[in-house]
Amino acid sequence: MSSEKDPIPVFVLTVATIFIFLLCQIITWYLTAHADLPIQVFSTTLLELNLVHSENRGVNFGLMAGDDRSNQFILAGIAIVVGVVMATILLGKRRLSHAVAGGMILGGAMSNVMDRLTFGYVFDYINTPFLGMTNPFSYNIADIFIVLPIIWWVFKS
Repeated sequence: MSSEKDPIPVFVLTVATIFIFLLCQIITWYLTAHADLPIQVFSTTLLELNLVHSENRGVNFGLMAGDDRSNQFILAGIAIVVGVVMATILLGKRRLSHAVAGGMILGGAMSNVMDRLTFGYVFDYINTPFLGMTNPFSYNIADIFIVLPIIWWVFKS
């Protein structure tokens, strides 16, 4: 366990944040600049994985959506605050696993903020229809990096 003066968790959080942010942005760049979407990655009778172009102008599932540019700045600000608060809470645990989780959340949040400020929306590209039913909601890898550590933390607590 780290001592009070040990900077390693802060370093780990910083590295994880930068790595996740860059990974998410590289994927977004590739899919927006070079991929001919939609692409069906695989399909079974149970589950499909499709890469699509979806513009999320709101928060989860398009809530609070709006085309107004000021709305995008407000949502970006909220994402920054929530990401920093979550990362700070996890960093306060003084454990490397929590620092990595905090970095995943903050990196994912900052990637979505970058999308919002660059495109005017969050570029969501993963769509997973289930049991042959159309799924109207899409998400991106940044969302996965935000949600999975939160689920881990809830079940770990």
